[in-house]
Amino acid sequence: MKRRILINTLTIVIVPPFLISLFGWNMYTYLNFGDRDLILASALGVNHNAWADHYEDDIALDIGLPEDFTKTVVDLGFIYIFLERRGNQMTPFTFRWIKADEYSDYRGFEFPWLLLLSIPAAIIVSPKLKRIQNHSFDRNS
Repeated sequence: MKRRILINTLTIVIVPPFLISLFGWNMYTYLNFGDRDLILASALGVNHNAWADHYEDDIALDIGLPEDFTKTVVDLGFIYIFLERRGNQMTPFTFRWIKADEYSDYRGFEFPWLLLLSIPAAIIVSPKLKRIQNHSFDRNS
């Protein structure tokens, strides 16, 4: 029963952000840790994770983007979740390391979002593989 709850919870957490990407939006979650942010995003069909300097200003307003370009979902200070219109085509098979440069301490990585579905799949398959392994061990003994 606990496995089923875990599988369903993971699936519910993994699938909607990818679907949001399919509908033309990127989803960003910023978790504030003082002067640093942990950024978890579903952008362009990939899972984007980064650790960066914290920015207080709304960058979208600073560069003159249209008002409906971003939509705030949650803004509690320490957690900020927002949607941003996708400006480029999806690249759901991208793997990329992001290294800090001399201008900002922004570092992270990207990988295909749907690879996260391998976690619930592994939870489903692992007990079955163990039973098969035990069954074949019993036959050989």
